[in-house]
Amino acid sequence: MKKILLFAFVLMLSVSLLGCTNIGSDSQQTGEADEATVVSVVEGFGKKLQMVSLQAPKDILEKSMKENYGEFVSQALIAKWISDPQNAPGRLTSSPWPDRIEILDIKKASEGTYEVNGEIIEITSTEKESGGVAAKRPITLVVKKVDNRWLIDDVAVDTLKDNPPAEEPQPDIQSLKNFFPLSKGSTWQYRGEGNEYASFKREVLFLEGDRAQVIEDNGGTVSASVFKITEEEIIRTFFQGEEYNEANLLDKESNDNLVVLKTPLKTGTKWDVPGGVREIVETNATVSTPLGEYEGCIKVSIKLQHSTMSEYYKAGIGMVKREFEAEGMTVTSAIEEYKIK
Repeated sequence: MKKILLFAFVLMLSVSLLGCTNIGSDSQQTGEADEATVVSVVEGFGKKLQMVSLQAPKDILEKSMKENYGEFVSQALIAKWISDPQNAPGRLTSSPWPDRIEILDIKKASEGTYEVNGEIIEITSTEKESGGVAAKRPITLVVKKVDNRWLIDDVAVDTLKDNPPAEEPQPDIQSLKNFFPLSKGSTWQYRGEGNEYASFKREVLFLEGDRAQVIEDNGGTVSASVFKITEEEIIRTFFQGEEYNEANLLDKESNDNLVVLKTPLKTGTKWDVPGGVREIVETNATVSTPLGEYEGCIKVSIKLQHSTMSEYYKAGIGMVKREFEAEGMTVTSAIEEYKIK
C-alpha cells in the first residue's frame, strides 16, 4: 500500500513539475516574441526618419509624420512632435541624413514596456556609395504596448558622437522629387503681378510610372506638359499649347527636352537649355509669397537671350515663386494656394 501511495505522489509531482516547465517555457517564448516585435518597430521607424522633412511647412510635416511614423509611433507622441518639430527626430539637412537606427541593447522596463538604446546612423552620398558612417547620434526609445500594439511612446536623442563632414548649407532635401512633387490630383494656384496672365493654376492630371502630365491655365490659354522624373533630373519631354480637352498625352512622342531641375542640388550646378542657361544660385533662399515667407528654398536662375527669370522651389511644395524680367518689365507669380495629394 505504501508503495502505491509513493508511486502516486511521485506521479503527481512529475505532472506538477511538467506543468510549471510548460508555463515557464510559454512565458519565455512570449517574451522573446515581444522583444523581436519591439526590435522590428524600432528598425522600421529608423528607416523612415529620412522621409520626414522637419523644415517643411506645418501641414506637409503633419501629413508626412502621420504617413511615415503612424505605423511605429503612438498618436500622442506624433502630436507632440508636430507641435514642436525642433525636438522631433527626422531629416534636418540635405546631408548627412538619417539612414537607420542600430540597436545597442534592449531591456524590459516593466510589463508592456521596453527601453531600447541605439544610434541613429547618418550618411552622405559618399557613405551611400562606398559604405561607412558619417555620424552617429545616440537615441533612447521607450516602446509600449498600446491597444495590443507595440508603439514608440517616448524618444530622447543626444548630440552627435562624430562630426559630419562640412558641406555647403542646403535646404532639407529628401530627393529631387521632393522639390517637384507630381502626385496625381495635386494643384498649385499662383497670384500674378505685372501682367494679366501672370496668375495661373497648375494641376497634375495623369501619372504613370516615371511620367506625369501637368496642365497650366492662366485664364487666357491652357497648356499641357509631360515631365519625366528621375533621381538626377526633372525633364519636360512634351509640351502642347491650346490643350483644352484634358486628353492623356503621356504616350506622345517627345517634342521637348527641357531640364527643369537637376542634381547635385548645390550652388553652381549649371546646365544648358534651349536658348540659354539654368543655374542653381542659392540653396537656402528666403522668399515672400501670399502664403507667407518660405525659408530653405532652392533658387534657379534662368538666363535667356533677352530676359532673365528666377524660380524658387521649396521641399514638399514645388515652385513657390517665379520672377521674370525683360526690358524694364517685371512679372511675378507667387503661390497663394496648393494641395499636395
